[in-house]
Amino acid sequence: GLARYFPSDWLAGSDALTAYLLQIAHDSGREWPDEALERMLSGLEAFATGRIVRGSALPTADLTVRKLAAIEALARHERAKAGMLDTLTIDPALWPTSALVDWIGILQRVSGVPRRDERLKEALGLLRGRLNFQGTVMTFSTERTDALWWLMVSSDVNANRALLAVMKEGSWRDDIGRLVRGSLSRQKRGQWGTTVANAWGTVALARFTQEFEKVPAAGNTLIALAGKSTPIRVAAEKQTRDFEWPAARENLSLQHTGSGAPWAIVQSRAA
Repeated sequence: GLARYFPSDWLAGSDALTAYLLQIAHDSGREWPDEALERMLSGLEAFATGRIVRGSALPTADLTVRKLAAIEALARHERAKAGMLDTLTIDPALWPTSALVDWIGILQRVSGVPRRDERLKEALGLLRGRLNFQGTVMTFSTERTDALWWLMVSSDVNANRALLAVMKEGSWRDDIGRLVRGSLSRQKRGQWGTTVANAWGTVALARFTQEFEKVPAAGNTLIALAGKSTPIRVAAEKQTRDFEWPAARENLSLQHTGSGAPWAIVQSRAA
C-alpha cells in the first residue's frame, strides 16, 4: 500500500512519499480516490506498527523521524493511535524541525496521547525557540541538521509546514504575519528551493488567505507620526512611505477605515 516513486515492480514503496502525499492532499483540501486512500493508510499503519519494515535510503538513524511523519499522516484520517508512539523515544528537543512539526500535528489530532496538552505547549515552545528572524528572513537554529533531502525535507519545507501547523493556535495568531513574511523572504527569484517546498508554500499561502484575508482590503489607511498624518489609499500593489526619524521618542500609529485588513511592514533604518 505504500506509494512508489516510479512504476517499477522491483522498487519498494516509500513510507516518506506516502506520508507526504497524504499530508499535502489533506492540507490542500484534495481527496484521494477511496481505494487508493485506503491502501496508503493501511500501508502506513503497517509501517507505524512494525508489521512491514522499510530501511533508510542512507545509513542513518531516521526511523523515528519517518514513523512520526507516518503517524501524523494517519492522524489526519483518524487512523493514528497513541500506542503507535510506544516504540519511539520521545525527545522532541533533539529531533530535526520536520519531526517536531509532525509531533505537533500528532498532539493536535490524537486525543489519547498521555499529557497531551502539556506536551503540545512544550512542542510549540520548542518550535518558537528555533525560529530566528534576521531582518525579514525566517531561519531555524537547527538548519544545519534539518536538510533531510532523502526524506524530501528542507528548511523551506519546514518553514511552510510550521506556518500550517500553528495557523489555528491562538497563542501564535499575532505571529502569523511575521511567519508568512519570513517564509516568503526565503524565496529566491520568486520560488523556494525544491518542488516539495513550493508545493507546501502554495498550500500554506492558500490556507493563510482563507483564514486571514477572506475580505479583500479596500479603503484608506492613516499613518501618524510626530504630529504628521499621511493617508494611503489601499491598492493591490505594494506602496512605500518614508518618514523622517523623530527628534524624540514618538508613537507610530496606523488606522484603517474600510473593508478587510491590509498588511503593513514597518522598518526602522539608521546609520
